[in-house]
This record gives sequence, C-alpha cells and structure tokens, in this order.
Amino acid sequence: MKKSSKKSPKVVHGIKEILETTAQQISVLLANSEIAAQLPKSKRLKYNEFSLVLQFGREFIPAPKPVMIRWGKEKDCYWNALQVMEKHGLTYCEGFAICDASWGTVRHAWCVDDSGSVVDNTWRKPGLAYFGIPFTARFVYKTVGAQGRTSVLENNATLLTKGFPKKAIKPM
Repeated sequence: MKKSSKKSPKVVHGIKEILETTAQQISVLLANSEIAAQLPKSKRLKYNEFSLVLQFGREFIPAPKPVMIRWGKEKDCYWNALQVMEKHGLTYCEGFAICDASWGTVRHAWCVDDSGSVVDNTWRKPGLAYFGIPFTARFVYKTVGAQGRTSVLENNATLLTKGFPKKAIKPM
C-alpha cells in the first residue's frame, strides 16, 4: 500500500495563545534592555500592549457587518470603529485580530454589540479571530479625543506604566 504524499495540516494555535507567546517575548526583551535598566522604577513599563490585552481583554465572536452600518475607509480601523461607536452606540474595542489565514496577528479596532458579536466596518470580510478590550465611551473620548490620539492602546506610555484607570473597561 502506497503512503499518502499529502502533508498533514499545520496546527494553528488560537489567538490568545499567539498573544501570550508574543507578550512573554516582549517582556523578556524589555526586562533585559539597557534602556529599561536606566529608567527610574516609576517610568519602567509595567505592561506591553500584548500583556494589557491579555490581562484585560477577551475573545469576541466574528460576525458579518450589519447592513445598517456603513463601510469605513480601509486601513483606518481606529477612526472607523470610533465612528460606529458614536453613530450606533456600540462598544469600542481595541486589541489584536487575524484578518485571514495569510495574515498574522495585527493591531486592530472594532466595535461589539451587547451579545459580544464583532461589528467590523474596516475589513470587507469578518476576521477569523478577535481578542481585545471593550472600553467605555467616556474613556475612549477622554483618551483619543482629548489627547489627540488615534488609538487608545498604541504607544500609550501612561497605560503601559500604570495600567487602566477605574471605569475604563466596559464589563461585558
């Protein structure tokens, strides 16, 4: 009997496992960097973006975009999600997602409805996996609007050194 020449499919870990591995690798790099050693303890990073998302985030259910939500501009997920939050009262989320099998894990923003289903008006097809933090609208406005930022998490030194203030994360 001839053996099959087909290769067995690769095992693909879930998005949470991918984020855990990346967070651990970044933590080791940060802890061993010369720059980190020179900083006073009060300025050292307590988190990296991956560890923040892992500790405070959760997985969300991919779903097709509802018809009443307009498509946003491609590659402008933070602005698109902010617009959906404002116009439709949905919950703004930031974290990491996998668009399709050819992509790796990327930073991304989307909204979710009360059932935890993703409303993503940036990617034309629902992503394969979403893992992120649901934020209160008040915190999003305070962080993005008042500070002139495009993202709540990206390069946010305050969050990386101190973590989240009370009432930043929306319970779901």
